[in-house]
Amino acid sequence: MSLSGGVCVTGRVDGISIYDYPRWIKSRWLSLHRALVEGYYQPQPVKRVAIPKSSGAKATWG
Repeated sequence: MSLSGGVCVTGRVDGISIYDYPRWIKSRWLSLHRALVEGYYQPQPVKRVAIPKSSGAKATWG
């Protein structure tokens, strides 16, 4: 994982870094906005992850 000023800059599940996001969203904003306004936007499922806790149990995120 790469950190720059405390911010993770590696690609996440979607493969987009924090530095690439402004260009990515700018190229998709009109179609995303239309989908939201017209009610047909279907978000992708959230990836569920089990995080181990110090007690040995696991916390589920996502």
